[in-house]
Order: sequence, then C-alpha cells, then structure tokens
Amino acid sequence: MKILHLGDFHLDSAFSGFEKDVADQKREELRNCFARALKIGRERGVELVLISGDTFDTPFCTASTRKAVFDAIATAGCSVVIAPGNHDYYIKNGTYADKALPENAFVFTSTELGRFDFDELGVSVIGYAFTSDRYEKNPLGTEIPLSDTNINILCAHGNLFSQFHKYAPLNAQEIADAGFAYAALGHVHIAPEPQRIGNTLIAYSGFPQGRSFDELGEGGAYIVDIDRESGRAELERIKLSTLSYEIEKIDITSFNNDEDVIRKIETVVAQKGYGENTALRVVLSGSVPSSYSVGKVRIETSPAFSHLALLQIKNNSSTDFDLEYLEGDMTVRGEIYRQLLPQLNSADERERVKASLALKFALAALDKREIGVD
Repeated sequence: MKILHLGDFHLDSAFSGFEKDVADQKREELRNCFARALKIGRERGVELVLISGDTFDTPFCTASTRKAVFDAIATAGCSVVIAPGNHDYYIKNGTYADKALPENAFVFTSTELGRFDFDELGVSVIGYAFTSDRYEKNPLGTEIPLSDTNINILCAHGNLFSQFHKYAPLNAQEIADAGFAYAALGHVHIAPEPQRIGNTLIAYSGFPQGRSFDELGEGGAYIVDIDRESGRAELERIKLSTLSYEIEKIDITSFNNDEDVIRKIETVVAQKGYGENTALRVVLSGSVPSSYSVGKVRIETSPAFSHLALLQIKNNSSTDFDLEYLEGDMTVRGEIYRQLLPQLNSADERERVKASLALKFALAALDKREIGVD
C-alpha cells in the first residue's frame, strides 16, 4: 500500500522581501508545486495522501490558491487527509470550512484526537487540528482512538524535540508505544532523518520547495510503502522543487578588484553545476586592501551569472588597514584612526563593522578616491 506524505507548503506566503512581480511568481511556483505533488502521487499509484499541516500560510487563502488546491485534491485519485497546522489552523469560515472542499478531502477539525477509517485500504488515520496558532498541550495525552482492525497511522502537525513547545509537543516513544505503523508529521521544515522505534516509523515530510535561504537544497516529500500484513513502513524520498536555494562561502583575502571575485564565483558555480533552478547566496569573507571596496551590486548583476535564478552577495569581508602605520601617523589619517580605535576594538560586532566602514570612507575621502557603498 502506497501513501503520499506531504506538508508545509505555506501557500500564499507573503514573500515580503521581494518585489511584487517576483513575490507573485513565487506564490505561483508554490501552487504549482502542490499540484505537481498530487500528480506524482497519482502517477505512482498512491492510495492515500496525508498532508501534515501548513498547506496554507494563514487560515484563509486567495481565491486563485483555493481553486488550485481544491482542483488538485479533486483529481488526486484517492482520499486526502489533512491535519491543519499552526499557520493554517481550522476556524469557522476558514479555507478548510469552505463548502467547495472536494468530497475526497478529510480534514481534522478539533484539537481532540479524531479518526478517519478507510476500511477498503485496511487503514485508519488518527489526528487532530490546530484551532489557533498555538497548541501547548500534548495532543496524545488523552486516550488514542486506535482501530482494532486496521493499520493505524498518525497524521499530525507538531514538535518532537521539546516537551515544553507551544506547537503541539509530541514524544517519539509515546507514538511508538501507541502502536502506530507510521507517523506522518509536519512543522519541522528541515526534516531530520526518519526514526524507527520498534515497528513504528516516524518522519517529517520537510519543505516541498524552498522559500528562502532558510530552506537550502531540494525540497520534497515521502512515498510511504506499508506492508499490509506486517504493517512495516518503508520510505522513498521524492523531489518536488523546481528551485533550490544554496549558500557558498568564499574567502577573498588579498583580492583587489571585482573581476577576481567574479571569476572565483564562476569557478564555484561551474564546479557545483548551479544553473537556472538555483538561487545562490555567496558569503564573502577574508580581508581585502583598503583601496578596494567590494562592488556588491556590480557582482550580482554581472552577465556571468545571468543563467542563475538569483545571485545574492553578502559581504562579510574586512578591510586590511596598515594599522601599525596609522597608529604612528601624526596627520589627520592617524587621528581619525585613533578616534575610532575604541569602536574598532569593541566587543559588539556591529560597532566594529561600522567603525571599519567609517575608517575606510574617511581614508578614501582624504585620498579623493571613489568608493562603492552598496
């Protein structure tokens, strides 16, 4: 028996850090990812879909997203069980209460444990719903309504890693002791390795497609194959994302121009095979001569990287001043350095960065040199 385990799409995310047209495009990509996931499930012959929370970023969604999701569910070719999470929690008049919800969708609507039986599959799905953005008690702390005849599966949004968490604190051993064959969990976007306790397999689906540099690499989901006789579950990871976020760190010590930085980044891009489906952040480190100021915008907009979906430069490099010379310099240059010295040696990183920039700008002004401030 094959089951598709999904979660954490966060459809209609605001993408507030992006321009409107880019944000609209990203929301459309997420909708397409959801439809693609159910299409893959149908093509792979899954008999049940489990969505473990946060399909939407809020309890409500736009009309276009509602239509895309409901159409995808209606054509899934099997029943779809949904456990609302802390973002898309179940409320009256919310998306999950919409009368247009397809008949093959089964949604948990209470913080109390409920059960959907699919006797034709020999499976029962136990779960609950967030009904607000918090759920601080242990959802499994009451009697668990297990089926005596079917394989029992938990579909839930919650946190396995802290018993004092405000987002449905769960306990792996408790899940295993209850007798679940599989626990389809959501909430943790960077999915840890699935864990098996006895005959129970517990897994987070993880993010389906990255939305920012907090979600690196390829997003996906699980196809769960459960043996009907033994109830033992096995997992297959499937890729869903069409865009992956990646971070590379590059040391530019002693570099003195943007062209050298660009060539170094080009080498890394080629080695890693990054292309049109890659959003890349490059973190620059090391120290550069005081005569050089990294041209962040110039590098980001270089034609050398036009094939990437996105290039973002984060400049953490420092300026290599001749501090010994400045210490003894009796001109204005030395006096500026001495005035800034307490901030340059501050325990506060932000203070050190500001002082370093101030020194760089001051020395450039005295030398009548242009300096990039991007």
